[in-house]
Amino acid sequence: MNENLKDLRMQYVSYEEMQLNVTNTISELLQLFGITSNNKIISYISSDSSLVKRTNENLRNVLLNYDDIHTALSKHKECTCLLAQLNSTG
Repeated sequence: MNENLKDLRMQYVSYEEMQLNVTNTISELLQLFGITSNNKIISYISSDSSLVKRTNENLRNVLLNYDDIHTALSKHKECTCLLAQLNSTG
């Protein structure tokens, strides 16, 4: 392991993971930060409305420059997966 990264603590959290198991994800993050968690803390954090998706499923309704982004991604074959995500409506 790279010596510069040896003491680096990090945790990858996906939106989907957070939605599927909010309590477990919060508990893991608190542990990572060295915070002793309990049900009261986890309940307080998980009840926060910031965990609710606030954007429309159709990004055409959200991004003012949707067409510009679509055009830019369309020019690069390595961006096919990103283009598919941009076009996805749910």
